[in-house]
Amino acid sequence: MKWLSNRYTYPMVILVIAVSIVLQLAWLNQLYLSQRDQAKRDLEEMVGQTAKTGTYLSALHGHEGNKNFRAFFLSPEWLQFRQAYRQYV
Repeated sequence: MKWLSNRYTYPMVILVIAVSIVLQLAWLNQLYLSQRDQAKRDLEEMVGQTAKTGTYLSALHGHEGNKNFRAFFLSPEWLQFRQAYRQYV
């Protein structure tokens, strides 16, 4: 007598393959969502950094040698102050 007959083997193999495919699709979906969110965060960070540098360069005229001026306009505090000001205007 066989331990497991062909009558049960094929449906179990099909079930295991189907579950494997579903798990892989779920994993790929989660990977896609996390990669999309990471790309969005990276893009926002780059745009923010570029905007900060652009603001600094536009205000630089006449203050090229001032280290305090540079430190202030390139600091995270300036960016927070600017964003807070935009929210109330």
